[in-house]
Amino acid sequence: MPSGIKRPVTGGGTMIKNERMLIYTLLDGAVFFIFMLGGILFLFGWTESGRNDAKSEQMKKCTEPSEAVISRVSEEERYDTDQERYETVYHLTYNYSVGGKYYEKSYTSHTSAEVGDRLEIMYDPDDPALNFLKHDIDSMPIRKGTSRFFMNAGKVLSGIGLLAALVLLISRARYNAKKKRERQQELYEAERRYRERNGLL
Repeated sequence: MPSGIKRPVTGGGTMIKNERMLIYTLLDGAVFFIFMLGGILFLFGWTESGRNDAKSEQMKKCTEPSEAVISRVSEEERYDTDQERYETVYHLTYNYSVGGKYYEKSYTSHTSAEVGDRLEIMYDPDDPALNFLKHDIDSMPIRKGTSRFFMNAGKVLSGIGLLAALVLLISRARYNAKKKRERQQELYEAERRYRERNGLL
């Protein structure tokens, strides 16, 4: 190469490339968020579904109705991290009798009650100690439906996340291949012009 002659340097489009990479980075974050949200929803729904199914099997055994009487009421202040505030939780104990034998059970509620209030319950005739509030038994289909909804929503979001990740991966691969070809063409044209100007052709 003759002295004093500088080879041209190509490097245009750096700003466009940086903007493109920023867009891909933001899209990566969005896809990851969608996929993780889907996974969390599915895991929550799957966990609740397992609990509801186990409880539902026990509820099926409780076919005999009875009336229980609240015997003790206590309250507790708890901090709700989701709502970021304190809430009052009530611990209620009720008693009922089957065949002259008394049974006792406690549960937690966000609704207060008074000693002496009556509750409708359902118990297992083969094991009277096993019982549930009738309200809980009646609301179980709704709770099971809610858990299935979360599971299905999680599946859909995870599927969308995977599909979006695949599309993004293909798009990025094509973009990189295109930029590589353009870069090679730029280098080839720069080399050719350099040789023409310096009489090397």
